[in-house]
Amino acid sequence: MAKWVCSRGGFVAFSMVLASVFGACGRVENSDSNIEGVARINPKIVIDDTEDANAFSFGISTPKGFELFRYARAWEVQQLSGANKAVFAQKGMCATNLTEVLEEVFGRKYNAEGVYEQMNRFGAPNVVLSGDSRTQIAAKLNSLHNALGNANIFNQGRGLIPVGTIIAGCDLAKNCRGFKGQEHIGMIGHAELRPSALPGTLDVIYFVYHNNWLRDGINRSRDLGHGLGKLGKYALPANYKALGYERHWQETPWLRVSYNANGEALTALRLLRELDDLDPGNSKYSIHLIVPSEIRKEMAAGQYKLLTESGI
Repeated sequence: MAKWVCSRGGFVAFSMVLASVFGACGRVENSDSNIEGVARINPKIVIDDTEDANAFSFGISTPKGFELFRYARAWEVQQLSGANKAVFAQKGMCATNLTEVLEEVFGRKYNAEGVYEQMNRFGAPNVVLSGDSRTQIAAKLNSLHNALGNANIFNQGRGLIPVGTIIAGCDLAKNCRGFKGQEHIGMIGHAELRPSALPGTLDVIYFVYHNNWLRDGINRSRDLGHGLGKLGKYALPANYKALGYERHWQETPWLRVSYNANGEALTALRLLRELDDLDPGNSKYSIHLIVPSEIRKEMAAGQYKLLTESGI
């Protein structure tokens, strides 16, 4: 059985403040708008050392990508504690929540007005998904690392997605500048292995960490298949408003990707159409994947771990 491995590693923070983040990313259908003028609090996310992050698998892991994952996991709990819930677990705050995680590792903020545009300035040329078929998604994943110029990645894991990759979905009917909920943003987190139907291939499910909004009007009893359970597992509780929040930073399944022995994506299946603005098969939205420059530099320096091919 092939094994996915991750790497612990420190990070060197540097300060580069772009702008204060007030938050974009509400649900477009509900006309969520930016929450501006809120009293800004800066919670310190505390890593939960009782959780063994090394027990998780990743498409590609770098030291900083791994640290982002640890903070993303910790924030899932701490977002709902104390005063945090009233500010961060609300609509229109997905960029703000992502920034809380990014700042812990990268030491800089990102402008909520078109967050993926800012990421693109300091990251790699992004891959854009919109209404794509399974093979089209796979082909685009295989182009994600082209800008790295890293022969090892290109030959051994060209379709693998690094943990910490930014994902941003934009309503194509809007101007995608982050105003009035025109985009939704999060990050790629862990990946889970699944039995493959074809010899010599490996199936992987990627999870996205974001300020989840799934709630009313969904079929909570729908079985997602793929060993994921029912949709209600990834939705907010029915009494979420009574509990004092309208969003929750948490993971939701995103893609199931089938890879060959060289880590090249062959086909990709969208898993949660209810996510619409993060669903690569929905032609009404443009979904961008951006590998931050901090992670790209680590990969270019050979500081990464990825899927090994023994036993598949």
